[in-house]
Amino acid sequence: MQCCAFTGGALATLALRHDDEIVMYQPYRPRLTPILLSAALAGCSLLKPSPQQRAERIEPMLSAAGFSMRIANTPDKLDHLKSLPQLQVKYYPDEAGRPKYWMADAQFCQCLYLGDEPAYQKYQDLRLQQRMAEEQRAAAQEQEMAAQQYQMEMMTPWVYGPVW
Repeated sequence: MQCCAFTGGALATLALRHDDEIVMYQPYRPRLTPILLSAALAGCSLLKPSPQQRAERIEPMLSAAGFSMRIANTPDKLDHLKSLPQLQVKYYPDEAGRPKYWMADAQFCQCLYLGDEPAYQKYQDLRLQQRMAEEQRAAAQEQEMAAQQYQMEMMTPWVYGPVW
């Protein structure tokens, strides 16, 4: 015979064994695991990448999009490069009024990336593709975690028969 009892904020199952001894147990139900996991994932998503990580992510996309890399090979050029906003794609109009895009990296490659409108559009497409791939990767990790959680719940001891 089995029944349920509410003890100290948790649902416990009372079972009467064949020798008339009452045994109380609480099935394992992981409650904190999903909360802690969610907090850890949220914390990771809030962390900003370091400047080096940002450079390592942006520079290959700029090169693949058709931006040209100009090395600051003199102290004057390096000083000028350091005075520019770092690791941000900016633009200026050229003599014909067309936008020219640039990104300065004085710390890691000590270079300036230069590109035109088509290169910038391709860079934007690459950024979008990368963002979508990261979101798909995060969704796959979430599904894997949910599947593992489900498997853990399936491994908990179950009470056979009616539970009152």
